[in-house]
Amino acid sequence: MRVGDLLAEMLIEQGVRHVFGVPGGQTRPLYDAIHDRPGRIAHVLMRDERSGVFAADGYARITGGLGVCDGTVGPGATNLVSGLAEAKNSSVPVVAIVADIPRGWEHLRQFGNASQGFNQRPTLEPVSKAYFRVESVEAAASTFAAAFRTALENRRGPVVIEVPDDVFGADCEDWVAGDTPLRIDTNDVVADHVQIERAVALLRAAKKPVLLVGSGVHDSAAWDALREVAESLNAPVMSTITGKGAIADTHPLATGVVGIFGNSGANELFGEADVVFAIGTKLGQLTTFSWNMPRPDQTLIHLDADPGEIGRVFKPAVRLEGDARATLEVIGELLPPEPSSALDAGWGAPAVERARLHWLTYNTRMAAEPGMVDPRGVLAAINTAFTASDVLVCDASLSSGWGAAYFAVQAAGRHFLAPRGMAGLGWGGPAAIGVQAALGDSARVVCLVGDGAWGYSLTDVESAVRQNLPVVFIVLNNGMLAWVHHSLVKNDKVMSSEFAPCDYAKAAEAFGALGVRVQRVAELEGVLQEALAAGKPVVIDVHSSQMLSPVLAPPSWMQGNVPRY
Repeated sequence: MRVGDLLAEMLIEQGVRHVFGVPGGQTRPLYDAIHDRPGRIAHVLMRDERSGVFAADGYARITGGLGVCDGTVGPGATNLVSGLAEAKNSSVPVVAIVADIPRGWEHLRQFGNASQGFNQRPTLEPVSKAYFRVESVEAAASTFAAAFRTALENRRGPVVIEVPDDVFGADCEDWVAGDTPLRIDTNDVVADHVQIERAVALLRAAKKPVLLVGSGVHDSAAWDALREVAESLNAPVMSTITGKGAIADTHPLATGVVGIFGNSGANELFGEADVVFAIGTKLGQLTTFSWNMPRPDQTLIHLDADPGEIGRVFKPAVRLEGDARATLEVIGELLPPEPSSALDAGWGAPAVERARLHWLTYNTRMAAEPGMVDPRGVLAAINTAFTASDVLVCDASLSSGWGAAYFAVQAAGRHFLAPRGMAGLGWGGPAAIGVQAALGDSARVVCLVGDGAWGYSLTDVESAVRQNLPVVFIVLNNGMLAWVHHSLVKNDKVMSSEFAPCDYAKAAEAFGALGVRVQRVAELEGVLQEALAAGKPVVIDVHSSQMLSPVLAPPSWMQGNVPRY
């Protein structure tokens, strides 16, 4: 057994079935090991290392376990930066395996004297939760195990494992499952019981409580516990973008996403609340309209696995430092099955209905330009075509906004993914490949991207074709970087935001996928149904509106100076 074999066996024991990346000479021992273990672990060749991280990110989010990518020494490692930064800010347990020059060549590292030699640690360490280097063959197993545990422990995040060339290919002792502890059992931490009792007292005394939930609910699989607490309190549930799906959008207490990429009705309802219970969210800029909500006169209870997020911006009345599922289960046991008599008579489901009516009214104010497809029509077609198990992956910028506001999650769980850690373009396509690789035939995957983002990841259509992964990519082709363009139009200084006309359907066909162009919203439903049944990658090129935007103005109750976006 070589160290590459050891790493492959330990990944398999951890539940990893796919590794994403681009090979290099120094990472060959890992590839050899994967090759020799067919049916147990596979490698997915992506078109660049950045796409490999994005794919591993999507894989990790949808499975709840490790997502693994690799890159060779030097340029392979530097291409990982954007993806690792997204994973770090989104608390995703990605493991990036990077090669390095042999240990004895340290004096040849500078200026690439040793081919591709580069001091990788100062570049990758700031965008990772932790950086591990395998200094010896003897330390390999314990180093790998420590890296896996660190990635999965709360607060989750990406780790880098750097393996020198001479270590990667070296012989080592045989390893079998159980030789090195891999599993962790430290994430089910329940918040302090005194603080829990204080929170329960505030919630039972509240007239208009709301639950504001983030991705921490998904990370801890707290969907059932969240629903039970919401129903006990008869409290509306609103989410951040990455928390979307924590409760099914069909539930009578679900208001949708709150913030500038959300639902105007949810934003208005938020302003009526007297107690805000924030769960698994960092209360970031877009969710809170640049930290203008919740207001000082609203009582905040904040539950998070990372104590550093509690009180970072807003001072809570109660700090609950713990796992979302474990803590919500205790809160649920302490709450009576029926809502408190203190609850306002018009709160709960009736208030949610008011919020939904507000949202419907808001939407009558917008219409697409003649001859262009309204993105809301695209989401309507997706909602019609989807089953409860299907997954929508959105790229950054306005694609995330359209999906967050208009995609209807039919069952609680992670059925909607979007990159909010760095919100960098190009994440969606590779992430969707990672999601489809993880789910196999158990669910269908649609990726919604703008044409700006599609320029970053178009070549990975070939990756999906080669792997026979039937992702349906929907490109909102409006010929521009719309968010940027809209801001430039306001200042009458339009530049560097518009593209020449591109036919992405033809480009897809050149890569071996099916390609379809859509110029009328009425065509969408039939085209999407056929694409989902095609059994191979499909690119739907939608001639979409240039001027419609999902970005919301601040709610009517918000006073004072609110920053522009």
